Formats: sequence, structure tokens, C-alpha cells
Amino acid sequence: MDAITLSLAGMAGTGLDLNIAVAVAVAGIVIAAAANCLVKGGMASVIGGRGLGLTVALPLAVAATVGPLAIWLAWW
Repeated sequence: MDAITLSLAGMAGTGLDLNIAVAVAVAGIVIAAAANCLVKGGMASVIGGRGLGLTVALPLAVAATVGPLAIWLAWW
């Protein structure tokens, strides 16, 4: 997550040929955060068992849904 954030933020803020739009960088960071939430929820289920998986499922699912939804609403 940190590497993606740093890379996209750097590309959005430089004057190099790799310059990307800030909106694209934000979308990439939000997508990476959503994927990170889903992977961590899966890891919690596998390593910690079903009880822990169910405990973290709702907060992580909300976090993984709200970010991309906000990006979609902002662009729409």
C-alpha cells in the first residue's frame, strides 16, 4: 500500500514525462486501499479463523466499498 501511494503521489507531483493527473493518482490509491482491505480480511479469516473473519468483515467491507463509491460519485 505504501509503495503504491508513494509512487502515484510522486508521479502526480513531478514535472517528469511520467506526470499523471491527480485524479488518476487518487483513484489508484483508493483502489489499492480497497484491495488491501479485502486481502487483510481474507488473511484474518484464514489465520484467525471464522470468528475473527466475521468480526472484521463488516468494517473492512465498508472501507473497501466507500472509497471506490466516493470516487465514482465524484467523477459522475
